[in-house]
Amino acid sequence: MRQTLQRDVYIVDLQANGIRLSTPRLLTLDERQDFPYEWMPDGRAVLFTSDRDGPYHIFRQGVDQGAPDLVVGGDEDLTIARFNPDRSWLIYLIMPKLGETSTTVRMMRVPVNGGPPQRVLEGPGINNQQCARSPSTLCLFSEIGTSGVKMFSFDPANGATTEISLPALSGANAFPYDWTLSPDGKMLARSLKMSTDKDPTIRIFSFENRSEQNIALPLGRV
Repeated sequence: MRQTLQRDVYIVDLQANGIRLSTPRLLTLDERQDFPYEWMPDGRAVLFTSDRDGPYHIFRQGVDQGAPDLVVGGDEDLTIARFNPDRSWLIYLIMPKLGETSTTVRMMRVPVNGGPPQRVLEGPGINNQQCARSPSTLCLFSEIGTSGVKMFSFDPANGATTEISLPALSGANAFPYDWTLSPDGKMLARSLKMSTDKDPTIRIFSFENRSEQNIALPLGRV
């Protein structure tokens, strides 16, 4: 008997005008750790990170493809692979190597049509990054530190950053914090992983009027 915690990539189709999902289909047919992040611009391939060749690298696999193709490799662990607004660059993070005392995370970009990786910026404790889609130009990243989580906007072309203010998350700490940006760049969804005796809540923040809406998810529906 063997028990493993294995992360795989599944794909589904939207049905009934987008309100129902088809039966999930397994895309990554291996026993590696696979983390999906994006659809490729043509919508026919998934972008994900995997440790199938040692360090975590970035791969692309078509929906009808049996094995993935390497997109970005090397000897470092890569994560959070997403596109810039016009989808001409792939932006990703390089994490500190295991055993290093430094918490500095490097943000890189690589042209979708090929070319060498280029540095965008770096900072301590960067744990997430995401851009809206064109015509929006908004890109965000977050940093985890001793005082909590800070959020910044950034320019993927020159690395310029600006800290942005958001309503505080009660009881927030480094590990359970997560967020995602809407494709139009108008809203930010944030959540905290809760203990099993509490209903999790998604907080939707509007950049247009700085209002916030809380959506509770009963445990039985999660």
